[in-house]
Amino acid sequence: MKRLHFLSLIILMSAWCGCSKRAHYTIGVSQCSNDGWRQKVNKEIRIGQYQHGDIEVSIVSANNDGRRQARQIDSLVDCRVDLLVVAPSDISTVTPAVDRAYRKGIPVILYDRKTNSPNYTAYIGSDNVEVGRIVGQFVATNLKGRGVVLEITGAGGSSPVAERHNGFMKAMEHYPAIRVFFFQGAWTTEKAEQLTGALMDRGEQIDCVFGHNDREAYGGSRAAARRGKHLVTVGIDGLPGPNEGIEFVRKGLLTGTFIYPTKGEEIVNLAVKILRGQPYKRINNLESAIVTRDNAEIVAMQNKETEAQGANLENIYRRIDGYVQRLQAQNIINVLVLAVILLLVLLLVNFYRISKIKDRANRKIRELSDYRLSFFTAVSHELRTPLTLIADPVNRILERNTLKGEDRQLLLMAARNTGVLNSLVNDIMDVRKTEEGRMQLRLSEFDLADVLRQLADAFRPSMEKKRIAFRLETAANADYTMVADSDKVLRIVSNLLSNALKYTPAGGHISLSVSQSGAGRMAVAVADDGVGMDAADAERIFGEYYQAKNSAGGTGIGLALVKLFTELHHGRVTVSSAVGKGSTFCVELPARQEGTPTGPADRSLPEILPVPPAATEDAARENKFEHIVATETEARPVVLVVDDNADMRAYIRMVLAGSYQLLFATDGESGLAVARENIPDLVVSDVMMPVMNGLRFCSLLKSGKATSHIPVILLTARSHDEQRIEGYEQGADAYITKPFDSRLLMARIANLLHNRAQLRSVFAARGDAGQPQEARLGGRDKEFIDEFRQAIRDSMANPHLKIEELGDKVGLGRVQLYRKVKALTGHTPVDLLRTARLEKGRELLCTTNKTISEIAYSVGFATPSYFTTCFRQQYGMYPNEMRQDG
Repeated sequence: MKRLHFLSLIILMSAWCGCSKRAHYTIGVSQCSNDGWRQKVNKEIRIGQYQHGDIEVSIVSANNDGRRQARQIDSLVDCRVDLLVVAPSDISTVTPAVDRAYRKGIPVILYDRKTNSPNYTAYIGSDNVEVGRIVGQFVATNLKGRGVVLEITGAGGSSPVAERHNGFMKAMEHYPAIRVFFFQGAWTTEKAEQLTGALMDRGEQIDCVFGHNDREAYGGSRAAARRGKHLVTVGIDGLPGPNEGIEFVRKGLLTGTFIYPTKGEEIVNLAVKILRGQPYKRINNLESAIVTRDNAEIVAMQNKETEAQGANLENIYRRIDGYVQRLQAQNIINVLVLAVILLLVLLLVNFYRISKIKDRANRKIRELSDYRLSFFTAVSHELRTPLTLIADPVNRILERNTLKGEDRQLLLMAARNTGVLNSLVNDIMDVRKTEEGRMQLRLSEFDLADVLRQLADAFRPSMEKKRIAFRLETAANADYTMVADSDKVLRIVSNLLSNALKYTPAGGHISLSVSQSGAGRMAVAVADDGVGMDAADAERIFGEYYQAKNSAGGTGIGLALVKLFTELHHGRVTVSSAVGKGSTFCVELPARQEGTPTGPADRSLPEILPVPPAATEDAARENKFEHIVATETEARPVVLVVDDNADMRAYIRMVLAGSYQLLFATDGESGLAVARENIPDLVVSDVMMPVMNGLRFCSLLKSGKATSHIPVILLTARSHDEQRIEGYEQGADAYITKPFDSRLLMARIANLLHNRAQLRSVFAARGDAGQPQEARLGGRDKEFIDEFRQAIRDSMANPHLKIEELGDKVGLGRVQLYRKVKALTGHTPVDLLRTARLEKGRELLCTTNKTISEIAYSVGFATPSYFTTCFRQQYGMYPNEMRQDG
């Protein structure tokens, strides 16, 4: 029974969550046609619907078929709409259907057009008699009270045709010197053009064409233009957008247009008042005005802004609908979660069994942890033999001093990195011994301050090469005598200094201080002003193999050893850090360990210190080859290499120097500066670097306007699929994992540069600078080219225009603009400017009667003769020849 109640509760809650909100009222809209004016009305009605949460609108169109409209009205009535909005196509055919709906008690709003019956609830639209009268006054004013007018009406049978004609003729009664021809059109441009042309061909002198819509007025204008005449042309509708009335007026194709207001939102508001029983007016005449060339620009701007606001409103309401759907889905999820919780409560009776399972799982985890440690230990032991067989032969070859030049540099590189690998193996072994409790302290008595001075002197050259201010702080008369394992104390401090050196940028500060913290304890602090870390990283930084988010590579063992060796001395290590402000590591150790010292420390300092980090190696050698590479021929592609490891930079230089110009940077921040200044053809970057890692560097490079087109190869030891995906998400073009084959790197670079060259050749092969091919570009690059072309269009009329001015408009310097435009299109900015001017000139030749000199000056050429020369080079003919052919 309890289970039955439980299931019933779930079913009821699911049904409640699944219920969707239903509209309280349904409005049916019957449109007579689906032209641009009607589409604008429909869009406004939908926007008006969004403003009332209890309204649903259904819109149908009869496409100027009265009988079809009557059937559609009957169908809407059968669907039990709460209110009808009708724009009748034909009075005689549609009126009976409207009467039937009205007699059934359905409110009817007539919109724009009327029936010949009083059976309607309200009317909203323009007063067509007044519209015709105002147009008549406008025509009479433009004709100065004298002339011949051709009036072209819409298709017969609708109320606006008769009312507009009556209003127009009333206005003409005051101007007896104006003669009016009256013909019935079909609301189309073609019919109006045919009627006007036939009259003109018959010899009729026509001074003005009045069309009942803008398409008819434009048809009359086009017929006159084909016969070399210019008429006063007036239409009705005044729609925005291409090939509509307001654009015709702006272009001088129409003298004026009467805005026939749509006001779809007001239709919905009137319908809501009727449905809710609120007061309303039965006759609602909409106001309007004439648009001429004097105010067409302002009206167009207002319409554009209104359309943008409408689009934003429509988008907002779509989002709201989406949020409501997600809320309903969330309610369902809540019910399911509740069911799961209740089921979990029932499972509590199995607590004992679950506890057993958990115990077994914990034992398995411990076994896996032990297996992991055993595995690392075994691998470390196995690595010692091949390391010996690599290191010793390499050192013997170096001692012979038979190799010179690049071969010796490669062998020295191998020797250094063999030492790095050997140090890593030793660290792994030490971690294993400490965790197993087999690591013993070799106690000796020593002066901690003296030992730290030797250590500071060993690190000072590395600090100076990186231009880091380094200081050692000790009290003059303090007693720093310790009994401890001096080797391990040195390893602790050395690892902390190496870590600080790695994450402190050039020009930073590092301090090493020692003090007596009281109660027979010594405190050693290493502070830097490097990249720092957040609280989450600081909490886990001493864990084995852990690497922070801004890690510059490594194994994550160094700081783990610091903690293990510190705890072996019964001490503690802490860290305080902030992102972008640096870190301070503090190690507290007892001044004397229990036990008998075996004597003074007998290991020399170089044996104790780890291999210096790559960032501290021979900077002078690297600066030398960077200078040599930078002076090589400019004909070769430029490749920027960003890596914090000096040996890796040197090796890549040896691989690429024969084929490419090379630039180098040691971290993402300096690499970004080099890339922005030099605009290389390709970038090869490591991922794990100090200051700024490769992923952040790649993201900023791809988001920069000047550098977004540069291909990026990420070269890193991060080989997991998730890490590859992360690299590609930041915009990388290729991903090569270490260790890598230099031939693969060469092939990837050549392939990316070849693809970029092919894209440029597509542009370069076209006379119009490849504008139709720009769809091949990425989003940011296409946006840049579009912005640059718009800057050209805005400024081309200036004959003194400089490329620097175009660069200012798109936010780039002259050199950056040249390299980016050349890289993307294969053309220089000057080429694109000249081509744009010639294209505009060709357009004006074919569409205007301007002289060639006027056209040349209007598109920015200093002289007509230079325009003619460039035009013939571009199109193979002189401007006057193209005009004759056109």
